[in-house]
Amino acid sequence: MRVEWLEQQLKDKDEMMKVFKGRLDSAESHKASMESALEDARATAARAEDRVSASAGEIRKGNQIIERLQATPALCTLRPASCTLHPALCVMRPVLCVPYPKP
Repeated sequence: MRVEWLEQQLKDKDEMMKVFKGRLDSAESHKASMESALEDARATAARAEDRVSASAGEIRKGNQIIERLQATPALCTLRPASCTLHPALCVMRPVLCVPYPKP
C-alpha cells in the first residue's frame, strides 16, 4: 500500500512538473515575443524622431527663406502707382514693389 501511495505521488509530481514546464515554455515564448515587439517599437520611434528632425530642418530652411524674402523688396505685377497697396494682389506687369513718387 505504501509503495502504491509513493508511486501515485511521484506520478502526480511528474504531471505537475509537465504543467509547470509548459507554463515556463509559454512564458519564455511570450517574453521573446514582447522583446521583439519592444525592439520594433524602438526602431519605429527612432525613425519617427528622424522624420521629425528632418521636418524641423526643412521648416527652419523655409523660415530662413521667408525672412530673406521679407528683408528684400518684393517683386510684384501691379502698375507702379498702385504697387504699394498690396503686393500680394499684383496682377499686371512685374515691377519692383516700392513707393513711386506721383508726377
